[in-house]
Amino acid sequence: MKEIKVIIKAKEHANLDSFPFRYGYSFENDSSLLITVTSNENSKDRDRIIVKGSFKLPNSKEKIHIGKFVIMKNSNVIATVIRPNYDEGSEFNLSKTLRILREDGDIGTKTLIQMFDIGIKEHVEVVRFLSKQIGEEKFQKISSKLANQENINDDLKRENRELKRENKSEKEYSASLELKIKDYESYNAEVQNANNEGSHPNLSDELILDKVLEDVMIGPSSCTQLVMTNGKVFNMKTSTFDPNRVITEKAKTLIGKKVTISCWDPIYEPGKWSSKGYFRNIYEIN
Repeated sequence: MKEIKVIIKAKEHANLDSFPFRYGYSFENDSSLLITVTSNENSKDRDRIIVKGSFKLPNSKEKIHIGKFVIMKNSNVIATVIRPNYDEGSEFNLSKTLRILREDGDIGTKTLIQMFDIGIKEHVEVVRFLSKQIGEEKFQKISSKLANQENINDDLKRENRELKRENKSEKEYSASLELKIKDYESYNAEVQNANNEGSHPNLSDELILDKVLEDVMIGPSSCTQLVMTNGKVFNMKTSTFDPNRVITEKAKTLIGKKVTISCWDPIYEPGKWSSKGYFRNIYEIN
């Protein structure tokens, strides 16, 4: 079987949330992990790979664990790890929930390890445990967040279903910018990828692309920069989001055309990145 060595960043989601909750362990520093790969899966995100495999942790080198890993292709850093024998959608939603609660200061990594030690595994068990641990007031805050997340996800799914209905005329949705996108299939795939990460690709207004500039330094990062005829500028860190220059080359073919720009914002933080002039993709519109 193939073995791969991956990187665990001590201050990132996988080490702060996924490993503590699912395997009862968190690394103190950036570390490497050897995975014996048993299978590979296709990833909708070209910047990531998905593998299922076995591994050992420093706190129990005799015990073999099984996990499904989402790994950044360029850096070999683990983005997250889930339990392969559990419902995948529930696992990813649980990861998002725990991450949000930790980032808001409601729980810490030690709490997640404690939950593992006493056998808490399911979403309902998590809510029940936390309601007792952090009090009624914060529990209401958690319930509100979870309900809001479910409502948002339901709304997004409903919107995508409605936009896909073949028996609906274009005229009925003439006001929808999404339907003006020529390559709607690619945009819809981007929506799904973003939703899987707890984000949504917000679209800019209709614009006309004037220039595409490469290797523009924004702080320490080399970026592709899109300049519009109205003076608006959008930047993308090339090494992270376009290492093969696929989007950059696509943008060059759209100079002088009507376009819209997508930028992924966290569902709970609309405008977090789009308000700063970042972008993830560009689409020609009718």
